[in-house]
Amino acid sequence: MLVTIIILLVIAIGLLVVSMFKSGNTEKEDERMEALKISFLEEVQQVQQEIRNVELDLQLLAKDAGVDLGSERERKIKRDLLDLYKRGYSMEGIANEKRLPKEDVENLLSPYVRTKNEGGKVANGI
Repeated sequence: MLVTIIILLVIAIGLLVVSMFKSGNTEKEDERMEALKISFLEEVQQVQQEIRNVELDLQLLAKDAGVDLGSERERKIKRDLLDLYKRGYSMEGIANEKRLPKEDVENLLSPYVRTKNEGGKVANGI
């Protein structure tokens, strides 16, 4: 009986020592996670600032070139339509998705859509 108690005491002390070492590692891991979190947040802020700068540059270029960008709503609609088109949606699918007439979708996307006959003549030796 005494041997069992001594064995249990030795095991308990061993587990206590192991848990102390583990808690030190946990603090180091917490510090690493905090550093990663901070660097990630800094990168996100940097990307947001770059996006703001690009938007401002776009507005400046459009104004210098005398181009009317239209309203925010019009730009959003065009952006959404172009995004769907670039992802492979058909004109009919885009019209159904956005609840717009197919003709309106075609008219809005026509400056951005490349036809099959467009641009291949020089490459084919003509």
